[in-house]
Amino acid sequence: MSECKICTLLPKEEEFSKKFLTRQIPEHQILIHEGIPQNQLIFICQGKIQILKKSQQQQIPIAEVGNGSILGEIEYLTHSPPTATATAA
Repeated sequence: MSECKICTLLPKEEEFSKKFLTRQIPEHQILIHEGIPQNQLIFICQGKIQILKKSQQQQIPIAEVGNGSILGEIEYLTHSPPTATATAA
């Protein structure tokens, strides 16, 4: 977790794991589905996530984010469904 600035501000891993669910996500696994409410915040401490947007029945890559990124914040704050899909890259 030391590679991520936001993660260095967090308590030691033992304390962190008591407050949050931590997990490793395999490549290509979907973390957030466009349009399906999930009500969760995801902190990326290591790795890359591909952001995809549905267009004419296809998933189009629109961005790639990594260490220090936060996903799901718009849904969490506005209570609206996710506007894109996030997949482990």
